[in-house]
Amino acid sequence: MIQQKGIRYGILLMLLSVFAFSLMATLVKMVQHISPYITVFVRFAVGVGMLGILAMMRVIRLQFFRSPLLLLRGLSGSLSVALFYMAIVHVGMGKSSVYSYAYPVFASLISHRFLGERISRAQWILILTAFSGI
Repeated sequence: MIQQKGIRYGILLMLLSVFAFSLMATLVKMVQHISPYITVFVRFAVGVGMLGILAMMRVIRLQFFRSPLLLLRGLSGSLSVALFYMAIVHVGMGKSSVYSYAYPVFASLISHRFLGERISRAQWILILTAFSGI
């Protein structure tokens, strides 16, 4: 169940997330001498370990619904993290981050095509504008 703590709490969480992602990208760049595959493995191993500890302590409850879609989401997420880490090593942290945050444009197009979500005329103009900037 999602707890309602207000918009300020949500903004605080988002700012902490931005800081954590920035720190993650910086650390990936700092250990670029280590294989990106090892870095990705450690990232996910730590995440699984943290979730396991929280589940064993009964802080969270792990329930799996629609497992094939969950597995597909996990695979695509793992691939995106691995590619992002490799891009940081080859292109640099700044450019990789900018390109990475273009994903909402592609998410809009994919959701339009495969989920039937509508895109307004104004949104199409913004999508085309975004592509001109990428």
